[in-house]
Amino acid sequence: MRRKRLICRSWRRSNRFTPSWKSVRPAPSGGTQKIICQVLKHLKIRHLFAAVVTSEMVKNQKPAPDIFLEAARRIGVDPKFCRAYEDTDLGMMAIRAAGMEAVDVRTLES
Repeated sequence: MRRKRLICRSWRRSNRFTPSWKSVRPAPSGGTQKIICQVLKHLKIRHLFAAVVTSEMVKNQKPAPDIFLEAARRIGVDPKFCRAYEDTDLGMMAIRAAGMEAVDVRTLES
């Protein structure tokens, strides 16, 4: 719970994401590569992600775990050591199916 609050406070304080711990971050998304990369660049946060994995890069879509497993593979981290953030029920199912810790951003404090 403390880490969730830390993320929210950090976001509110600076109006941008400033991680307080060292980690490697992939960006798995159900969107297309072109759109996701454009959004990350527009928000000036692309540099925060070690890998971007999008829907057309995997065979099976959410709720299958493929996109999250591919993201973990690309950053070289065992899924059991990963934490993923999601805003949909299908995404939460996919994260859990991948064996990762799942954080539902819909429940984070605002």
